[in-house]
Amino acid sequence: QTDPHKRTKLFNVYNLMGYLATAFGQVAAGVVADMMTAWTGLERVDAYRIIFLTYGVLALVLALLSGFCLSAACECAAWKGTAE
Repeated sequence: QTDPHKRTKLFNVYNLMGYLATAFGQVAAGVVADMMTAWTGLERVDAYRIIFLTYGVLALVLALLSGFCLSAACECAAWKGTAE
């Protein structure tokens, strides 16, 4: 459990990390697209299509791994329905 007095600060830090990760991902996708167009001669739109499809495949793999490899032991008691 999180101390109620620290909950807002932790939520802010959580959101900030998410925003920073999103920004980094956008910059990385642009750099990768530029490298793909320079090295392979692809059109920019085709490079972004490849990046988008790769992202989708990786998300699907992660979803499958999360669904099949995680056990109920990783959940807290409140989510298992055994909260007091």
